[in-house]
Amino acid sequence: MLGWSYMRTGRFPDAANAYGRAAALNPANTDYLSAQGEAMVQAGGGKISPEAQGIFRKVLAAAPADPRARYYLAVFKDQNGDGTGAMEDWIALVKSAPAGAPWGPEIRGFIENLARERGLDIAGRLPPIQADASSPNSPR
Repeated sequence: MLGWSYMRTGRFPDAANAYGRAAALNPANTDYLSAQGEAMVQAGGGKISPEAQGIFRKVLAAAPADPRARYYLAVFKDQNGDGTGAMEDWIALVKSAPAGAPWGPEIRGFIENLARERGLDIAGRLPPIQADASSPNSPR
């Protein structure tokens, strides 16, 4: 909770430290480690440091489907000149999103905006948008 609170209040270095302590106390919980990496990225103004990259790689070694680590490792690729590889990774991330994943629409929007900015044709590369079953206009 401390790491989460620091993240919400913009105290990113403190959040990274708190998540790092939580990860040290419970090494099996890759969410703590992944959150530590994200806090480090935020503390660095969005730049993926070698230390954050190492954390995300460690997370994926233990939890290959971790969306946060997959997202930020794609950001790392993009920051280092591999925009094509990054886009492939982000598209794969959206395709693998479980139904109702709260981060799915955000990443999808990010991909669509970035493709538009860069003049990339991604038509047909993203899965169809799923209707929200709780919506009053969705079929039941």
